[in-house]
Amino acid sequence: MGSRCCRDVKHLDKKGPVEEVLGEHLDKKGPAEEVLGEHLDKKGPAEEVLGEHLDKKGPAEEVLGEHLDKKGPAEEVLGEYLDKKGPAEEVLGEHLDKKCPAEEVLSENIDKDKEAEMNCEEEKPLKQVRDESKPEEGFSGRNRETSQVLPAPDQLTVDSMDNTSAAVSWRQPPGLDQTQNHYQISYHCPGTEPHITTTSSHSITLSDLKPGTEYSVTVCTVLENGKQSQLALTTFTTVLPAPDQLTVDSVDTTSAAVSWSQPPGLDQTQHHYQISYHCPGTERHITTTSSHSITLSDLQRGTQYSVTVCTVLENGKQSQLVSTTLNTVHFQWWKRPSRVAAVCVLLAVILGLLESYAEIDQLQNSLNTRTTERDQLKTRLRFYEKPCLDGWWKFGTSCYYVSSTMETGRGGQKECRAMGADDVIINSREEQIFINGFKKNVWIGALKLDGIWKWVDNTPFNTTYWMEGEPNNLNDKCVEISQTASDPLKSWKAVPCTSNYWVCEKPSTP
Repeated sequence: MGSRCCRDVKHLDKKGPVEEVLGEHLDKKGPAEEVLGEHLDKKGPAEEVLGEHLDKKGPAEEVLGEHLDKKGPAEEVLGEYLDKKGPAEEVLGEHLDKKCPAEEVLSENIDKDKEAEMNCEEEKPLKQVRDESKPEEGFSGRNRETSQVLPAPDQLTVDSMDNTSAAVSWRQPPGLDQTQNHYQISYHCPGTEPHITTTSSHSITLSDLKPGTEYSVTVCTVLENGKQSQLALTTFTTVLPAPDQLTVDSVDTTSAAVSWSQPPGLDQTQHHYQISYHCPGTERHITTTSSHSITLSDLQRGTQYSVTVCTVLENGKQSQLVSTTLNTVHFQWWKRPSRVAAVCVLLAVILGLLESYAEIDQLQNSLNTRTTERDQLKTRLRFYEKPCLDGWWKFGTSCYYVSSTMETGRGGQKECRAMGADDVIINSREEQIFINGFKKNVWIGALKLDGIWKWVDNTPFNTTYWMEGEPNNLNDKCVEISQTASDPLKSWKAVPCTSNYWVCEKPSTP
């Protein structure tokens, strides 16, 4: 070990202990390795200290020479650099409480002297050096001195935006599929503090933005240990909303009043409105206002005008246009006294006519009422004179008509209705005996519909006078009062609706 650490010294014309040389230069006393270690914040063999600090491998005099832009023996290089004369054989010679000639420390190539450095007492083990060179998690094939740069998010894009929000997205950086990370997003407009937020997603919606304002957005990748990537940057400008509900409030011959509503989101933003109007073939008239309405004057009579309004910020940025059209009045007759007088006379005539028409309507209504009352009296008089017409039979409060010809069930009902009556409906024992007294087989107003017997007026089929065993055929759908029955209260018979006499019933005149 001694032969490797203490070889012949070259270029040692200078005199003086190395710790004094370094100590005075660095304002530090003590062994050289401690001086260099504390100054460079690095412990270990001197050639490693210098090599790592200067990012140069090779003989020490070449390292120092290139670093100091000086060629020559190492002790001269050190002497001139440190502005100190003296022996250099002990310069950098003591390391890790072991003395070695300086020329070995300075002249040995770091790649060739790993084994010699390990032979010096209390020197840092090679394993520890390798441990310090382990790559950081998430990066392969790189040591501490040449660590890979953490990639920034890829393809930062503004997907959509409106007046107060914007959606941005990006792609995951390459090589981070198995690495825990998130993203830090910072955004601001000129003259304001950045807003900072984080997400583990690959997109985010930025809200509460100012309308019509340019924003800068940066996104960076952040590992669990806090290490951040370079920034991905983009810019966008939020939409400036146009005025809402542009309306023509009034128009006369030479002026018009228009109004609109303030666009949403501009309560805290300084802005005004630019109004442009023109008629075909003329130059546009442009004016501005901070109000939400304006009166356009000096217009041409009976002319159509196009009107546009837009929002304008202090920086000059304009919104999209909203537009409408209006037509000025050709003339206003009410502004001429003679025409006003003529209109007044015309109105008086019209009012007089309306009053006359109202009186005529009242008289006509009165006449119609009297005519109706007369007709009703005539009708009542006729019925008082004779409660039932010729050929009809009165019983109780009804008149009855017995046909002299035969019809189907439906045909008989049709004939009855043509006379203002309907098939007879039996409501009482007395009425049953009365109808049976006509001594004819006659239809009555009962039918079977969907398997259920009903009266033709849809009243409940409660009172019945069926013969013994009736009804006995499911296909029979009409009812006759049969003269074959010995008991008039048991004379109903279910029969086919083919042909029979029929009886009509209607109320008699009071």
